[in-house]
Amino acid sequence: MKACECVLILMPVVGNSRPVYEAHEKMASAAGGDCSHDCKHGDSHHEHEPEECPHTCKHSDADPCTTDPGVEDSCDYDRMIFAEIEAMGYKDSDTIKPEDLFEHDMMHFMGTAPMDAAIQHLKIDASHKVLDVGSGYGGPARYLVLKTGCSVVGVDSTQTSHDIGQTLTKRCEMADKVSHVCGKMEDIDIGKDKFDSALVVMTLFHVKWETRVKLLENVGRHLKPGGRLMVEEWVKKSDLSDEQVAYITKCGAPFITPETIATIEEEKKFLQDAGFKVSAVQDISEDMQAAAFHEVEKLQKNKEKFVRLHGQAMYDDNLPFYQLLTELWPLGYLFCVRVIAQNGSDIPK
Repeated sequence: MKACECVLILMPVVGNSRPVYEAHEKMASAAGGDCSHDCKHGDSHHEHEPEECPHTCKHSDADPCTTDPGVEDSCDYDRMIFAEIEAMGYKDSDTIKPEDLFEHDMMHFMGTAPMDAAIQHLKIDASHKVLDVGSGYGGPARYLVLKTGCSVVGVDSTQTSHDIGQTLTKRCEMADKVSHVCGKMEDIDIGKDKFDSALVVMTLFHVKWETRVKLLENVGRHLKPGGRLMVEEWVKKSDLSDEQVAYITKCGAPFITPETIATIEEEKKFLQDAGFKVSAVQDISEDMQAAAFHEVEKLQKNKEKFVRLHGQAMYDDNLPFYQLLTELWPLGYLFCVRVIAQNGSDIPK
């Protein structure tokens, strides 16, 4: 398969800028004191070898539990959104306003900003059919429909996320515009040349390298010739040390998996090998950090309500995770990029 030429455009970061919160809680050292490095979250970043992640995180230890009727075998994280819906005053059978969910149904840490970027860069309008890979609870799909009138098919490989997405879409009365497919993107077939655009937000870095090109090739097969793709992704500048991998894994698992994170050059090569032409790469690390600071501030400000709805253990789990996100870019470990690419014509349709 012939690789396409690549044009790299470094674009300035715009929007979503927030001040750095001087009062944000610094990460403590393994000895239990204040973090020995004084990280400045601003215009520059630096590299630093970590000692040990001071947080005790339990993202993967939750026991299965039951959530909304019809949604089984979900964990505590999946149950959170239904607790928030109940706290808004909705009863089980009530129709939900989709905009009431947007603070809770985006699973990629940056709220609605990636969807606004997709509307701009992919030129999504009411005539578009959009493919959302790694669609989670369906929040991005419902947001795109509400803002543009397009139709969206969301694909997610996790049965529970798929079930919750279907439940929420039905309760938002948007099933005529949003549909959900449960399966692995590299394997499914929901219609070749069917979609005008596709987005993959905070998903690829979970995919094993040997599977990534196959997944992207199948995205290309589902896109119309010349269809556009937007990817937002964690990338690394270079190979991470064993200490850095251990640090990120302890505080970020299973939501950040450093062993499958690529460099930007490697990520571009995956796209090119899958038949895409990369037209733009934007560094959005500053936006990611600002969004993480916003989540830290929100959690601390609304601690009493959060603990009442979700429990102290969940608060103790969430806060250090978002604090970790504020550190990854300044420490020089990971960066966040937005890649815009166009479907080529060298993949058999």
